[in-house]
Amino acid sequence: MMKLNDFNRNSIITGVLLNLIMTIIFIVFIILGYKSTSENAAIQDDTFRTHFQSRLILKSINGLNHSRADILLGLEHKDPELISTAEDQVLGAKSNYHLLLSEQSLNKTVRVSNAFEKQFTELTDLYDQIFANERPLENKALLQSVIEKTTTLISSMHEEESSLWVDEAMKLHAFSKVKERNLHIFYGLTLCFVVIQLVLIYFTIVKYRLNKKINIQHERLVLQTRLSTLGMMSAELAHEINSPLMVIDGRLRILHNELLSHEQTSDKSLKNIEIIKRNSQRIQGIIKSFKTMSKSGENDVFEYFELSTIYEEVQDLVSQKINDEKIDFKIGSFPDNTKILARRIQIVQVLTNLINNSTDAIRGTINPWIKLESVITPEKIEISVTDSGLGIHEDHVDSIFDPFYSTKGSAEGTGLGLSISKKIMREHGGDLHYNRLSTHTQFILTFQNKKAREDRGPDSSSILS
Repeated sequence: MMKLNDFNRNSIITGVLLNLIMTIIFIVFIILGYKSTSENAAIQDDTFRTHFQSRLILKSINGLNHSRADILLGLEHKDPELISTAEDQVLGAKSNYHLLLSEQSLNKTVRVSNAFEKQFTELTDLYDQIFANERPLENKALLQSVIEKTTTLISSMHEEESSLWVDEAMKLHAFSKVKERNLHIFYGLTLCFVVIQLVLIYFTIVKYRLNKKINIQHERLVLQTRLSTLGMMSAELAHEINSPLMVIDGRLRILHNELLSHEQTSDKSLKNIEIIKRNSQRIQGIIKSFKTMSKSGENDVFEYFELSTIYEEVQDLVSQKINDEKIDFKIGSFPDNTKILARRIQIVQVLTNLINNSTDAIRGTINPWIKLESVITPEKIEISVTDSGLGIHEDHVDSIFDPFYSTKGSAEGTGLGLSISKKIMREHGGDLHYNRLSTHTQFILTFQNKKAREDRGPDSSSILS
């Protein structure tokens, strides 16, 4: 059995390790949360900038579209003012483009190339050439060139704007992958955290139960040691008392015979001698009980004993306690010369223990009684001990033969009697069990009827020897 100090030390080490793991998990939680928050903020900021840059590009494209439309309308309606408006639209588009480049420079990002600067410069130069002539509508070749360059610039800027959102979509996709991975890690760590908490709770419950069980067993072992010591002292004391008691008994017989030989002996003297003799015999019976109950009998050889002899010895051992409790004790009839192969002392101890248990159980009840009965068959011999109790509660039946299990208080019982009795019966090739079907509390000892089978022979129908 693990020592209590070892268990406590192992519990402390386990607790420290689990707390260390929990600390690491919390740190990982914080790191992942901070990283996810930072990345999410960066993505939101980047998306906002992309949206802003996209708006500037679209405004530039919108201005270029208007300038192209104004040139076409100016040629159609022969209106040079529309050509001037077209130039203003191009300058506005160029201004938006410059604003886009300034935003990129300010945020240190290069999302849109500066290749459009050259195209805007070429467009403004063409407009300068057109308005260098007093009749700008007559420069149709230049106007057609402006329209073509504007169309080309619009197409390039559309591609750039599309590329801008494709890059942003790729970044969002990569971020979503990382976020999904972090989410899986978060769920895994959360599961680990829950498992560790359950393990901690389990260890706490187990430690509490083990400590409680160890303390109970410790108390019972201490009590059992005291009882064992008391048993050895009782055996030694019985041996020491028995010698002078035999002298007293012998001298009492001599005195009794001498008084009978005198004619003037009073009846009172003879009565007193009888009282002394009866109490001396009672003391001898007590000493005999001490000797019987203090011996283990486990080293005795198996011998055939008459059932009546064992019953008489049991009755001598329990009679005083039964009489004091005013319990009606009966021994049922059984065939004469019924013998069992056993260690006599151990069987006497088992029956005495069962009767003492019954005495304790029915103490204080109305009309208490105990019956010791026998059932003899060709195959087995059953001895039942039944008392007036109404049986053992179902919650305790499955545990009554477990070592140290007792329904009595720790000061009244050790919980070893029934477990030891069952062990003794199994060593005898039999068994001890509680009869659930009985109306009253009943325990049954079962022996193999070896003597009957030996005596009847292969063709004999006799049951008993």
